[in-house]
Amino acid sequence: MCTNFAPLTALPAKRVDLFLKLRNSVADAATIDLAMILGTGWGPHRGGPLRYADDRGLADVVQATLLLATLALLRLTRLLLRLFTPGARLRFGLFDGGN
Repeated sequence: MCTNFAPLTALPAKRVDLFLKLRNSVADAATIDLAMILGTGWGPHRGGPLRYADDRGLADVVQATLLLATLALLRLTRLLLRLFTPGARLRFGLFDGGN
């Protein structure tokens, strides 16, 4: 079970997929990792996102990104419920219609 997925907040599933495509076609892992370290501020002590994913294991990375996506969806659902739930006056018919 994935217990430490905090560093993966910078590594959503779509980015992992993009990194893997780049790794297989355009650039090697070291070049992509260096670009992420210099371009986005990825912690150099982790060696870049691809090295971090390799060290951690692909299955763990996939599990952590799915968990993060689920948590984000739950947070979004709660936010939308707060924003679009009618107030008590409207729910209980206490709104006088502007009269």
